[in-house]
Amino acid sequence: MKEHVKVSLVQVEVTVWPKDGASDACLGLGKDDFELTVGGRSRPIYSVDAVGDEEIPTSPDAPARGGMSVVLLFDLYHLDLFYKRAHACPHGLALAFREARRYVEEEFRDGDRLLLVTYGAWPIVHEGWIRTRAEGLRALERLEKNDHALRGVGRGHLHHARWIAGLQSFFLAMGRYPGRKDVIWLVEDFSHDDVAMRVFQLAGRAQSSGVVMSAPDLLDSCRSIPVIPPCPPPDCVGAACRCGGGLGGTMWAYPVGVSLAAETGGNVFPDESIARGVAVLRAQRKCRYLVSFEMPPAQGRRQQRMHLGLKEGHHDLSLTAPSAYQAPTWEASVVEKEEALFLLPRFGRGLAAEATIWPYRLAAGSKKKKKRPKWDAFALARLEHTKDEVWPDELKEITVYALLHSESKVHGSYQMKIAGQELTALRPPGASRLLLFPFHDVPPGDTTLDLTVTSNVPGIAANTRKDQTIPLPPDPGKAEAWFLSDHLVRLADRAVMAPSLDDSLAPGEPAWMVGFTCGRRAALASYQGSLVSSSGSTTVPVTLNWLPDSDGNARACGWLFGSVAADLAPDVWRFDPPTALQPEVKGPPVEFTVGTPGEKSSSP
Repeated sequence: MKEHVKVSLVQVEVTVWPKDGASDACLGLGKDDFELTVGGRSRPIYSVDAVGDEEIPTSPDAPARGGMSVVLLFDLYHLDLFYKRAHACPHGLALAFREARRYVEEEFRDGDRLLLVTYGAWPIVHEGWIRTRAEGLRALERLEKNDHALRGVGRGHLHHARWIAGLQSFFLAMGRYPGRKDVIWLVEDFSHDDVAMRVFQLAGRAQSSGVVMSAPDLLDSCRSIPVIPPCPPPDCVGAACRCGGGLGGTMWAYPVGVSLAAETGGNVFPDESIARGVAVLRAQRKCRYLVSFEMPPAQGRRQQRMHLGLKEGHHDLSLTAPSAYQAPTWEASVVEKEEALFLLPRFGRGLAAEATIWPYRLAAGSKKKKKRPKWDAFALARLEHTKDEVWPDELKEITVYALLHSESKVHGSYQMKIAGQELTALRPPGASRLLLFPFHDVPPGDTTLDLTVTSNVPGIAANTRKDQTIPLPPDPGKAEAWFLSDHLVRLADRAVMAPSLDDSLAPGEPAWMVGFTCGRRAALASYQGSLVSSSGSTTVPVTLNWLPDSDGNARACGWLFGSVAADLAPDVWRFDPPTALQPEVKGPPVEFTVGTPGEKSSSP
């Protein structure tokens, strides 16, 4: 008779670093060199294994051998706050972008990959993994100019419960990617006393997702400068309400909320330099260990604090480790896992999806008085069989779900099956298909399109979320809803210009700028817009003409279009509409990238 006992092991990655950076004293450690307590009780360590400094790729979605996965997280809630309080403090957002560019220029290496994330109302992942220095710099430039993505910066908040929930969802999403992810948290400072008990839950979620968060000190330049009293009352508003000097002598003279990074096993860098901080993380990789121990019995619902340290005799070494592990009682629910997937540009395997929202005409009745104007819109999506995987023969059906909503208001949803000959057409790797889902009476405002693609084979799936501002219909003589078009779609018996799904062009690829305008009877026959390079040194004219209506009539509202020059240089380009058509309150600019020769556009 045999008795089988199931043992659940917890594995925690730690970094041991010699106080003398040139020393190799951190090498060759074993389990007898470490000590562990959980919930204040000593626990035995099962094993300690050296991780090494060259992570071996385990999937196409991993960094190259020896490369790092670096995530720049712009915490918009906690940036651009302190310059409003103290004259000596910098504008945090501008400083974060400046140091991010310096990191890409100085410390981004072959084999590394980079992800850009903003956290306003909820984390948003931009563009997917970046693997070259040139594309990293272009992506940072696009993001810094994206007013829509950066809106709400410096807003701050008193209650951090939802903020913690957003970080947990983000960590869960990052767990879909293999290997360790070094998240560089771009934040000034804050107090999180209201969620102190949830910090260990956050640390546990980071540990289970392979996330380690570190932070440069963006306020380093003003922490040591003494404050010059008197300071205005807390309810004072405006530039005149700042204290003189810096933060010296206040509670912010030393990092407060930034120290949250250490709870995930990360570092708080001594100054604002991301490049120097990442260089330290790169050097520390040779001194990383995987510590394994048996999961202790659950003690109710409370997350237990963990302490991993070095035994006596290692005074020349320091250790960083997460302060908690993911206990079963705090594992993510099915709903939380599904919500986290929407943060990722792509997930799953064998499939990829891209989508956009296309308001293409005013809804019937929008011109009646006292009626709130609305749009008829399409959800435009592209489904692609990725080239990295051949579908198995048992794949018989793909299901596509499309949901258009504004917060809790649902504007419509669709479910579509792809099988038979339609599925056969998608079987060759690299094959793609465009999908159109019509929605009616969509109001102006912030709108979200969720597209989920599943199949009868587990793991072959795709997911994407598109957040977009639907504009107000233009006033007479003005234009709105501008977009870049790089392909045609067929509506009934017409081929029409549809929005680009990726805002990028290959050199020489045909494309058009398209915009919606009203008041045509008094309009000119054509208008002149322009394309401006990222440096502002090059301007290319775009002549805009009226797009004929399907029946040849000249209605009060319609579309203008103009061809994009085929010889645009590789760069990030911005479209400036004709001055005469610009509304008083301008929407976010239309920007797109022209790639270098040899790069392929993903447009069909």
